[in-house]
Formats: sequence, C-alpha cells, structure tokens
Amino acid sequence: MNQNNDYRFGHSELVFGVLIRHAQMMVIPFVWVVCFFLTTGAFAEPTVILKSKDGQILKGVLIDRGKGVIKIHSEVFGHVQVEESKVKVLDWPEEQPDPRGEEKGSLPVPPLTAPVSIDEDIQKEKTRKWLGLPKDLNGQIGVGLGFIEGHQTKSENYSTSLQLGYDHERYHNQIRGDYLYNRVNDHLVSNNYNLIGETYRYFGRPKIGPYYARLLVMHSQDEVQLVDRQSEIFSGLGKDIYKSASATFRVDAGYVSEWEDFSHNPAFAFSDPGVEHRHKIYLHEQVDFQLNSKFQIQHDGLFMMESSDQFEIRLKTMLKYKLSDHFSLNLNHSFIFDDTSPVGVDEELSQTNLQLSYNL
Repeated sequence: MNQNNDYRFGHSELVFGVLIRHAQMMVIPFVWVVCFFLTTGAFAEPTVILKSKDGQILKGVLIDRGKGVIKIHSEVFGHVQVEESKVKVLDWPEEQPDPRGEEKGSLPVPPLTAPVSIDEDIQKEKTRKWLGLPKDLNGQIGVGLGFIEGHQTKSENYSTSLQLGYDHERYHNQIRGDYLYNRVNDHLVSNNYNLIGETYRYFGRPKIGPYYARLLVMHSQDEVQLVDRQSEIFSGLGKDIYKSASATFRVDAGYVSEWEDFSHNPAFAFSDPGVEHRHKIYLHEQVDFQLNSKFQIQHDGLFMMESSDQFEIRLKTMLKYKLSDHFSLNLNHSFIFDDTSPVGVDEELSQTNLQLSYNL
C-alpha cells in the first residue's frame, strides 16, 4: 500500500471531508443534545403503553377509542385495536386525561389530538407481500458516505450495507454485509467488506426466559489495516439484563476462535507472517434504546483478550432517525483498538458513516 499522505482530495475535501472528520468528535455531544431535546418533549408524540392479561406489552401512538376498543399505531405491528376490558394502561399521553386511576376496563374517552395516517403502513405491507417476505423476516438496505482513519490513511469513502433478520419465538437470526470503497488519485484507500451471520436462541418453556445462547460467524477484508482475510467464530451464553417496550440491555460472554492473514508491507519492513490462529475470550454488551417513535440509539461493545497483556476493543454506536415507515437516516461511529496484530499495523481504526436506509 502506498503510504504517501500528500495526495490531494479535491473540492470534496473542503466540504464533506472536513465535516466528517470532525463528526468523530461530535458523535457523543450530538447524542447528548438529541437526548436533551427528546427528554424535554421537543420531538415527542403522544403514546400509550398497554399490558394484556398474559403480560404482553404493546406500545403505540393513540388513534382512537370508543365502543370498548382502543386503537393505536404500533411500529412493530402497525394498526392495532384491542378490547379495553382485556388490557391495563401503563402509560398515557400527558396532555390527555390519565385513565390509570380509573377502574380497569373503564377508560375515559380522550380527545383525538394526534390522529395517525396508516397509509404508509398499508403500503409497507403491500411491498412486503409483493416481495413475498415472510411475516417474521425484516430487512434493511443502505447507501452512504463516511470517513475512515487507520494505518496512516485518512479519507472519505462510499458505503453500502444489507441486513436481513428473522425473529421467531425464541430464535433471533441475522445476516449482515457491509462494503466500503474509495480511490483518491488512482490510489486505493478503502476496499473493505464485512460479512456476519448471527443467531440467538433463548431458553425456557413454555415461557421464554432471559437467558440465551449466542453464535456469531464473521468474515472480513480490510485494505486499510492490511488484512487479507479475517475469520472469527464467537460462541457464548448471555442474559437480557433489562428488557422493556422501549429499551433492551443484554450481556454475553464466551470463546472466540480467530484466523487472520496479513498483507506484505515492505515500507514497514513487515513481511507476511501467513495465517495466524488465535484463541480469545470475549465479553459483549448491547444496548438498544427507543427514545421515541422517531429516534433510536443502539450501542455495541466487545472486549476480547488473548493473554493478560494482549486485548482488543470494538465499539460501535448508531443513532437512527426514522423518516417514514420505509426510510431512515443512520449515523454510525465505530472504533477499534487491537494490540494483537503484527508489528507494522496500526492498533487503532476509527470510522464515521452516514447512511440513508430503506427498511422492509
């Protein structure tokens, strides 16, 4: 790889490149600013949270209530109506009369202050039916721009991503693929891909419990970090520490088997050591927080240790803004620190990416 950093980016460096570089330092303050406005109600929509007799939680935006039926719009189930005699109200819009002090099944009729159009939801179902997608299958396609920094390379890049998930009862499965590419003055600075297959299996019969087994298989290539091929298999056990209609926090730990093949780099007197096989233990935490019907924050942290003085940290945070039932804007920031790589490969890699996603 050419290590000359004097090449010029052109006009895009003056506008996009500078903004993206500084975005890495602005991600955390930006998230806190968004949280402040959201908690003060700047973007809030009137929502209700209902609990059925069997313990299921249903959250959505109030549409109407009358004749013993409450109608809401749920992001998960779309347009839903339930019999008020079969549910208990856990939360109610502040600007409307709070029914929690009333008898169960005898709710006051709130004024229809926030009607919701279900045209988009109907159109989404038509699209899924036309594509022949199963009910439990969800997907996301994204394109975007970003900035990557690592191994003395700093550049913007173009990105594409594809994600498919299938959740059914105690099984949660997901396939993800990401690709980054960019050339500057005929110099290849980004040509990286990442493929992931992941499955969670929850334990418990007949009621699904908080404990699960996790299996993840990952394969990637990274021209920036001079990785020809990297394959990893994660296997472990975990628990949902906290789970509600708007937030999930889970932790799991286990074993990692890793294979890496690095490129030859004579500029650093670094020859190809061939394929290296490593054994590691890992600790993984995941947070998913739905701020309101528009904003969602997801954080994923991974700590791996090969020995007492060799470890790797991977952190990824995403702020998602829902434009419609189909489209969303996703701001992603990831950071990797790895001191298990051979001499000559930078230990740190930082990446910021803004994507427009189409959600199935």
